[in-house]
Amino acid sequence: MRRHNKIGHFHGDVAKLPQDDSSQYTAMHVFVDHKTRYTHTVFDNNMKPTAAQAIENVSKIKNIVNKYGHEFYSLQYDKESGYIANATKEYYNESKPPIKLDISRSM
Repeated sequence: MRRHNKIGHFHGDVAKLPQDDSSQYTAMHVFVDHKTRYTHTVFDNNMKPTAAQAIENVSKIKNIVNKYGHEFYSLQYDKESGYIANATKEYYNESKPPIKLDISRSM
C-alpha cells in the first residue's frame, strides 16, 4: 500500500501484552498514522473487543487527533471482529468526516 500524504489514515492492530502478577492490562490496541508513523495506543483487557469497545477506542484516538487539528479519515484493520462489526461500521459512516474502513484479508 502506498503511504498517504495526509495525516489521519490509520492502520490498527491488537496485541497481547506479557503477563505477570503486577500486570494491569492484557491487551493494547495500536493505531499507526500512515503519513507520520505516529503511534497511538489504548491499553485495556480486551483481546477480542466488542463493537462498543472498539467504538470507544476509536473515539479516544479520534478525539486526540482532532485536538491537534487533524481529522480521522480511514482505518485499516486485520479482521478484528469488534472493529469491523456492523455497529462499528455505522459509527464510522456517521462520523464527521466518515471513516473509511479497509479490511486487510491477508492474515
